[in-house]
Amino acid sequence: MRPDESPKDVPPGEAYLLDSGALLAYLLDAPGASKVERLLRQSEQGQARVMISAVDLHELYSRVTRLGGQEAFAEASYVIRQLPLQVLPFGRDEVEEIGELAYGCGGLDQKPCGSVVAHYYCRQHGWTLVTAGTGSESGVLVVTL
Repeated sequence: MRPDESPKDVPPGEAYLLDSGALLAYLLDAPGASKVERLLRQSEQGQARVMISAVDLHELYSRVTRLGGQEAFAEASYVIRQLPLQVLPFGRDEVEEIGELAYGCGGLDQKPCGSVVAHYYCRQHGWTLVTAGTGSESGVLVVTL
């Protein structure tokens, strides 16, 4: 995301937020990878925005490193840097809002699919969540791989 943009600048309906499982499926050419690839092509052509939160990207890198070590991390990092993928920052405000939501609603961590952070952004901004998980939640459009 450019420095002059914020999550609020992304129009709903054209915005897709990948969780770590969706991006991992793409990297491993696992089932659902073609859906992610199609979205990335749309992003490259300016037809959609495809994003991932910094938290989900960190989770992805951790998973890749556990699976294949430092070499796998370096390869994944190189590939991801080439993608038309915006990385959403995650700071104190988001941490506090998610903490408040989790306390207020009896546990946002009991999410039906995807990461808590991805779910939060999608609920807040009307984006479509792309996940390798299952399920859905009212208020969040979910593309399941």
